[in-house]
Order: sequence, then C-alpha cells, then structure tokens
Amino acid sequence: MVAVPAMSRHEWSSERWFYKQSGETCGPVSAERLKELLAVGLLQPRQAVWQKGGQGVLFVHAATAAAGATGDGFLPGSA
Repeated sequence: MVAVPAMSRHEWSSERWFYKQSGETCGPVSAERLKELLAVGLLQPRQAVWQKGGQGVLFVHAATAAAGATGDGFLPGSA
C-alpha cells in the first residue's frame, strides 16, 4: 500500500464515515452511528471504514473511527 500525503486534521470529520455492508457502500454516517452499528454487530471492530479528503482516502478500523480517532490513510489497491 502507498501512504496518502499528509492531510491536516481539519479535513477529517467524525461525521463523514463510509463503510460496506452486503457489498453496498453506506454512508456518510457519524462516529456515533458507527458505535451503534458496532454495538448491534452490523460492523465488526476491525472492519475498514473510510473518509474522502482533498488529497486522498483515509482508511481506519471501525472501532478506531467510532472512538473519534484517525490513523494513517492508504489508497486502496496500491501495493
């Protein structure tokens, strides 16, 4: 994978997460909604969720996003 160029934290929002369910892209949803989906088992803690920013895509685990934290972003399919 190739890291996305550094993005300022203000580009990311806890209110704009996307995820896949049954092959369909869902969202945007808030971190609070991710917590609800995790609580009822519709998302798994290590399932990827993502946000789109001005310079790329940020992928993190659902549990990380629900906690309000973000990590390093990666572009899909760039190995």
